[in-house]
Amino acid sequence: LWSERSLIIVDFSDLSQAVMRLVDDKGSIQDKASATLARIRREQRKVREKIKDILNGYLQSSNLSDVIAEKLITECNGRYVIPVVRGNDRKLRGIIQDSSKSGATVFIEPERTVELNNNLARLSSAEGDEIALLLARMSDLLRTNLSELRSAANVLADFDSYYARTRLAEEMQASAPLLNNEGV
Repeated sequence: LWSERSLIIVDFSDLSQAVMRLVDDKGSIQDKASATLARIRREQRKVREKIKDILNGYLQSSNLSDVIAEKLITECNGRYVIPVVRGNDRKLRGIIQDSSKSGATVFIEPERTVELNNNLARLSSAEGDEIALLLARMSDLLRTNLSELRSAANVLADFDSYYARTRLAEEMQASAPLLNNEGV
């Protein structure tokens, strides 16, 4: 019976390899899932690095030491910003993206990084589009194998159930009940 049921399980190695090319062991979409995604993520890293270099320049500037609230690059609304002491925020040209709960600090995106942050936002959008496309393709691939996958899942669930019951019976040192003619 079990050997016959195990014949239902198809070789899914091609499907498994396709999934493993798409996602890593943490479930994240891998850069290498497509050449387009690899290019987008490479560009994102370059743009982030450029933005951080510019912002670090502001943080290290002696002209702005009384303006900067903390030597820290942070992110507000998906944009890289630096914390500036409220009241001194006019000394640094840029866009106020947020303020602290106390109101003592504002988070400014300096003018020099606005276009870079815009570019990063465009890249993030392109990344999302490419990931959606890759996931749609994977869904189509899985859908074409749906009946085989369901059959395999059912057989494996039966195997798992049988194995669990067998282990429990062994742990309990159980034996099959003996029945008499009265059914007891």
